Amino acid sequence: MSINKIEQERLARILDFLIVELKDIKGFSALDYSAYQNNRPKRREVERCIENIVNSALDVAKIILIHKEVSVPDTYRDYFLKLLAVGISSKSTAFGLAKWVKLRNILAHEYLDIRWNNIKEFINEGYIFFQNLLKDAQKYLKSQQKEKL
Repeated sequence: MSINKIEQERLARILDFLIVELKDIKGFSALDYSAYQNNRPKRREVERCIENIVNSALDVAKIILIHKEVSVPDTYRDYFLKLLAVGISSKSTAFGLAKWVKLRNILAHEYLDIRWNNIKEFINEGYIFFQNLLKDAQKYLKSQQKEKL
C-alpha cells in the first residue's frame, strides 16, 4: 500500500518539526544538574523538547506502520520494534528508540534526580536514535513520493 498525498504531506510536516526539535536538544548539551534543578523554565523547556521528539517519532512510526499495513501495536515501545520488522529501521535504531519511550513516563512521574540522569543521557546520546529514524523516514517518504510519479 502506498502512502497518499495528504499523508505524505502530514509525514513531511512531522519530519520538519522533528528536525527543529533535534536541533534544539543539542542546545542543552551544557545543561548541568544544578541548572536543571533550580531553573524551572529551563527544566520545562528541556523536558518538553524531549517529549516532542519522542511523540513526533511515535507519529512517524504510526503513519509508516499503517501504510505498511501493520496493525498498530499495543505499546509505544512496539511501534519502534515494528519498524525493524518492516525493514524501515536497523536493529540498533529500533531498540534505541524503544528504550527512550519510557522516558516520557519518567518525565511525568519520577523525582528530579532520576529524571535528570535519563535526560542527560538522552541529550548526550539518546537523540541519535531519533536522528536515525528521521533519516529512515525521509528515505521512506522519498520512495513513496517517487512511487506516485
